[in-house]
Amino acid sequence: MPSMAITPRTSIDEIITNHPDKAPILLRYRLPKAGRGEAEQAEAWTTSASVEGAARSYGMSDADVARLIGELNGLSHRDADVDDKRRIRLLAFLKSETDIQFLQHGKRYIVDSGSVDWFRQNVKCQYACPVHTDVPGYIALIADGKYEDAYQLNRQANILPGILGRVCSHPCETACRACDVDGAISICRLKRSAADHRGEWKRTKKEPWRPEKVAIIGAGPAGLGAANDLALMGYGVTIHDKYHVPGGTLWSGIPEFRLPRDLVTAEVENIQDLGVDVKLNVEVGKDVTVDELRQQYDAVIVATGCMGPSKLRIPGEELDGMYYGIELMEEVNFTYRLKKMGRKVVVIGGGYTAMDCSRSAVRMGADEVWIVYRRSRAEMPVDEEERGETEREGVKFEYLVAPLELIGDPNGRIRGMRCVRTELGAPDARGRRSPVPIPGSEFVIECDTVVAAAGQFSINDFLPSDVQVAEREGRVLIDPRTYATTASGVFACGDFTTGPATVIEAIAHGRKAAVQVNRFLQGDRPRFRERAEFKLIHAMASPEDYLDAPLTTDMTEWTGTTMSRRLEWGDDYDVHGRTQNPMIHVPLRLTDFKREVETGFTRTLAYKEAKRCYQCQLNIIIDGQMCILCNACVDVCPMRIIEMVPLERIASLDGRTDIAALAREDLGQYGAAMVIDESTCIRCGLCVKRCPTGCLTMSHFTATGDPASLWNEPRKELAFA
Repeated sequence: MPSMAITPRTSIDEIITNHPDKAPILLRYRLPKAGRGEAEQAEAWTTSASVEGAARSYGMSDADVARLIGELNGLSHRDADVDDKRRIRLLAFLKSETDIQFLQHGKRYIVDSGSVDWFRQNVKCQYACPVHTDVPGYIALIADGKYEDAYQLNRQANILPGILGRVCSHPCETACRACDVDGAISICRLKRSAADHRGEWKRTKKEPWRPEKVAIIGAGPAGLGAANDLALMGYGVTIHDKYHVPGGTLWSGIPEFRLPRDLVTAEVENIQDLGVDVKLNVEVGKDVTVDELRQQYDAVIVATGCMGPSKLRIPGEELDGMYYGIELMEEVNFTYRLKKMGRKVVVIGGGYTAMDCSRSAVRMGADEVWIVYRRSRAEMPVDEEERGETEREGVKFEYLVAPLELIGDPNGRIRGMRCVRTELGAPDARGRRSPVPIPGSEFVIECDTVVAAAGQFSINDFLPSDVQVAEREGRVLIDPRTYATTASGVFACGDFTTGPATVIEAIAHGRKAAVQVNRFLQGDRPRFRERAEFKLIHAMASPEDYLDAPLTTDMTEWTGTTMSRRLEWGDDYDVHGRTQNPMIHVPLRLTDFKREVETGFTRTLAYKEAKRCYQCQLNIIIDGQMCILCNACVDVCPMRIIEMVPLERIASLDGRTDIAALAREDLGQYGAAMVIDESTCIRCGLCVKRCPTGCLTMSHFTATGDPASLWNEPRKELAFA
C-alpha cells in the first residue's frame, strides 16, 4: 500500500495493520496512566481508537504526542524531538521565491495560532487569579493616578480589595512574567494601594428586586463572595453568622497586625450596601436549623469554613498549656489575651496559621517561640516574605522535626515536647515527599505551651439528614459543577467543602456558587459565548499627539500610550527591580498587637512599581503579506524570542501535526514561518519600531463575554451605580 501521513486521529488498528513496523515505536512511548508493565501498556495502546484517544485517556503530553507522530512519519528519534519548554505562537506563514538566509534551525515546536484562550493565558497574572482580576487594567489605572477606578475594577472581581491587598496568597505574582526577568510585580501591594489612596468614593446602594430570597450560613470570604453577587443579581440575601462581628476567619483567624479591623468592617459594609442583611450572634444548628431556613428561603448556601482543629494524636495532648491554632487565634483576636500561654511556646505546622500563631505569641509576651515543621524549608506552603518576617520577629524554626509526645509535670502542665528528626522519603501519590523518622534522633524541647496548627476539618453536625457527608473525609458531598448538596435547594462552598484554602480561593468558590444558585432559581440559561477584541496601540512622537487622536476604546490612557512611552518618549519600566514592601521596625511591632506591620506603598512607590508592569494584554501581531523577510525584528529583540523558522520545525499547530506538510505544499520549497516565544516577551515594542514596512503592530487584547467573569446576567444589571 502507498505510504500515508499518520496523524493523531489515525486509528491504532490502521497503524498496526498497514504499518506493522511502526508498532514498536508506539510501545516505546509510555502512557502514564496505563500501568507500569509492558502488557498493560500494550493493552492500552491496542484498545485505544487512535493516538489522540490514547493520549487523552492515559495522560500523554502534547509534546510526546508530537514526538511520537514525528517518528511514526519517518523522522529519527532525534529529529522528532520537541522543545516543550517554550510557549510558541505563530505570527505568520511566509512565502519567498528564493532561499531565506535567516532561517533558524533547532528542535521542533508545538505552536498555537492564537486562540482566545491562548491570549487569555498570555495575561498570566489574571489567568492565575482564582477570580481572574483584571490585573494589568487596575495597575494601569494606578499608574494613571486613578485609584478609585482601580479599586472598583478590583472589586468587580475579588470583592474585598483592601483586605486581599494585605492577606492574599497572590498566585498572580507567582505567575507574573516578570519573575523570569527582574522579579514579580508587587501585584498584591498595588491592590492595597488602590484601596489606601482612593480618597472619597461613591457608595453603591441597591435593593433586592427579585422575589426569591437566599440564606447564607457564614459571613467569611466564601459567604461574602456569594452574597455580593447574588445581591447584584437582585436577590434578597441574608447572612447568618455565629460571631458578634462579620468577616468569619478574616476577623477570627487573621491577627490585627496583619489586617486592621476597621478595614474589615468597611469592606463588609460595601456588601451590605447592596441590600445584604447580616444577622450576627446566630449559630445555625443551635439558634436556628437548616430546615427552618429552607422553609423561609428559596435557597440556602452553607459557607461555614473549616473550623475544626486537627488533633496531633500523640500522648499528652490533654495536658494544660495545649492550644489549637484556630482556638488560639480566636482568643487573641477577640480578647487580646492568651490565658493558657506560658513563657516558652512551640507551634507545630508550616502554614499561615502557624506563622500567625507564633507572631501573636511573641506579641503576647512569650520569651521563646519555636515553629516545628516535619518537612524542609522548601516544602513550607507560606511565601518567603511571610516566613522571613516571622524569623525577624524572633521566632526560631526547627525543620525536619516531628512531635512524638507532650511531657507533663506533676501538676498536669506541659513541661516539654519529645521530638524526632526526620528526612524526606519517597514521594506520595500527590508527588510530595513524606517525612520519615530517623532512628536514634529523638530529643526534647523544653516548653510550657504547645500550639497545634497542622490542619483543620469541617464541622457538619448542624446539617439535616438529607445532606450526605463523605464518611472518610467528613466533608459534605456536593456536585462540583453546581455546588448543590444532596438536599434540594441547599448548596455549599468555600473551605467547608474544599478543606483549608486561601481567602481568594474561598471568594472564587462563593462567586461560582452564586452563579449556580441563580441558575437553580431562574432556570439554566445559555452562557456567554467567549469572544475577543483587539485594538491597535499606536506609537506617537509626543504626548501632545494624543490630543488629536483620543482613545476610543475601553483601555486606560496608560495602556493606550504604552508603545509611545517605551519607543518615543522614553520609559525605564524595565530598569527598576521589585519595590520592597515597606514595614515598621521590629521593636515597634512587638509592643502593640493592633499596630499594622506593613505600611503600604506611598503614591510615589505605587507609581514606581505600577510602571514596571509589562501590560501583558498587549500582543505582537504581524501582517505576513507585508513582511519582506529582512529579519530586523529578530535582530532587535532583546529577549531573543522572535524566530524565522523552516516549516518543518512546526511539530503541530493547534494540535494538528500535518500543518507543516500542508504549508510546504502551498508555500513551496522556500516557505517559512515567523514565530514568537511569548513566555518571556517584555512588550518593549522594539520589533514594532524596527520593522521597515510597518507589518508588525502591537494590539490590546480584551476577552468579552468571558465565562471566567462568572456573571450570567446582563451587564447593566451588575454595573456599579
